[in-house]
Amino acid sequence: MNRRGFLRIIEASIAIIIIMSVLFVIYTRDKIESKPDLSEKARDILEEISRNSSLRNAILKENKGVIENFVSSKIPENYLAYEVRICEVDNVCGKSNYTSVNIYVGERVISSNLTSFQPKKVKIFIWEE
Repeated sequence: MNRRGFLRIIEASIAIIIIMSVLFVIYTRDKIESKPDLSEKARDILEEISRNSSLRNAILKENKGVIENFVSSKIPENYLAYEVRICEVDNVCGKSNYTSVNIYVGERVISSNLTSFQPKKVKIFIWEE
């Protein structure tokens, strides 16, 4: 049996295992440090609101409590804060007070239900605490 060839195969296998383990560690470290996309989270919440007729009616009646309860169930409260604004379509409808943190905004126009046409705009401001 040729020992020299056998040792080279073992050496190459160990080198491949070391390289793969280093790549795996780098890949998992990058995944852990990535933060969630808060603007996408706001868009997803607004998409759910636009599909739910009772939430659309709450916006058209400017019932902010129902919308805030829904949004609070979708946003983790331990590190994120939010504000919901409902206003007329032609208003700017900004946040009540601004801070020096990054604020992510999503907005959607809810135009009508089957009985009336009273368009409203709903905005969700999300930021890290």
